Amino acid sequence: MRRILRENLWMMMVIGAFLVIVAIAKVGWGQEQKPLTPEQKIEKLEETVNAYERLWHQARIGVLNVEDKLKKLQKTYDLLLKQAQKLTAEKVGLMGELKAANEQSSKKVKEYEEKLGQSNDEIVHLASNLEKLNQKYGVLLIQSQELMTEKIELEEKIKQANAKIAQLELKGEEE
Repeated sequence: MRRILRENLWMMMVIGAFLVIVAIAKVGWGQEQKPLTPEQKIEKLEETVNAYERLWHQARIGVLNVEDKLKKLQKTYDLLLKQAQKLTAEKVGLMGELKAANEQSSKKVKEYEEKLGQSNDEIVHLASNLEKLNQKYGVLLIQSQELMTEKIELEEKIKQANAKIAQLELKGEEE
């Protein structure tokens, strides 16, 4: 940025020098070469001095403008530099927070993986217990069916016995 301003300053000086040369050249080319009177020489010198003064003032105004722009750009640069430093500090802080959060999440992930491993072991154990219980249930179900069959058979026998008792009582009453 400073380089651009430096180049503009040099350009302003070059343009000023060119204008001075053009002003001098106009004065010399516009008239025929006649011997000048002392009054004409004084007038010519005064015009030349005035032209130089105008060019000097214009060049000085241009330099002041460039210096003013340079100061403004320097202030902007300083402000941007401060903002960049502030953002860099914030970035460093956020990176620290991110690192801490990553470490915490890694610890949590490991903790949950351990719990998951324990849960898987418990699930395997519960599945084994469930299989044993299912086997016992199957055995109990078979025993229950056998008992139901025996109950039905016993009820049949009780009915038959009751029928025989009833027949015997009838025979006993008849006799």
